[in-house]
Amino acid sequence: MSTADATADVTAVPRVLVIGSGAVGSFLGGMLAAAGHEVILLDQRVLGGEDATRLRIQGPDGSQVVAVRRVVDAADAGDPGCIVLAVKVFHLDNALATAARWPDAALLTVQNGVGAEELARAARRGPVLAGSLTTAVEPLPDGVKRMRTGGMGVAVVPGIGADAGGPFADLLAASWSRAGLPARVYPDAAAMKWSKLLGNLVGNATSAILDMDPGDIYGDPRTYPIERRQLHEAVAVMK
Repeated sequence: MSTADATADVTAVPRVLVIGSGAVGSFLGGMLAAAGHEVILLDQRVLGGEDATRLRIQGPDGSQVVAVRRVVDAADAGDPGCIVLAVKVFHLDNALATAARWPDAALLTVQNGVGAEELARAARRGPVLAGSLTTAVEPLPDGVKRMRTGGMGVAVVPGIGADAGGPFADLLAASWSRAGLPARVYPDAAAMKWSKLLGNLVGNATSAILDMDPGDIYGDPRTYPIERRQLHEAVAVMK
């Protein structure tokens, strides 16, 4: 793995389009905007006034407002150099159909779990990247709230355009790091996504079922047998 070079030139990707401007998409796009990128958020909502041109990011250490452009029609997005797909997996097919307008643009998937990268790779002729966000975010009326520091992992998905994907991965990681979201480029996209899935078993699934915070689950000896069985099953599936 390599830590991103914080001096990368943001002009290499002058425009980033985020398809899916929920909490995760708004946060990732907003942090790229904070680093100097032109960011367009493709949104189903029609927002007026200042909300159409700016986004507030509230974090543990304060709040900042960044400039973005919101559009409801993909035809108004221009020609992005990079597309971030931040939709739920069940909306991925529609998002890929929208992204087909720009077949050569680099595309980053940030869905939880595994499988999104293979679908994207089959549909694209340009570079495909995998992303893994390790911080919790939630939507605000005028932006997004970052619950804790966390970080961002990026990796190139093997296949068509993989050689061109490396510079894009380095560039995005450098931009996020410069904006205050620690980011790192990993050499293996599948290993990166599977490693997050292992953590999410307790942090997401068990937490939701038991209505407990992940820290409480890890600290409760009664849940250890469940955690152990989850991990063994997941590793067996990985193999």
